[in-house]
Amino acid sequence: MTVPRVVFVTGGTGYLGSRLIVELARRGHSVRALVRAGSEHKLPTEAERAVGDALESKTFMRAVEGSDTFVQLVGVSQPSPKKPSNS
Repeated sequence: MTVPRVVFVTGGTGYLGSRLIVELARRGHSVRALVRAGSEHKLPTEAERAVGDALESKTFMRAVEGSDTFVQLVGVSQPSPKKPSNS
């Protein structure tokens, strides 16, 4: 039996984060997710949103309070084809 947890996720609108949120909620966990202003519509409905900037902790630290687990998924491990090239 799984003990319900409160999970805070950064990168919740990304490929991994959005799928993780849905699965966590399916398993009975409460999910709060950091989202940039203007991207709220991309966040799965299963998550409570915390609007802020991942590079400025003061914009989301209050939303982290009370969480049992913090999952950091901001960033990409390789260039994303959806993002413009910097070259």
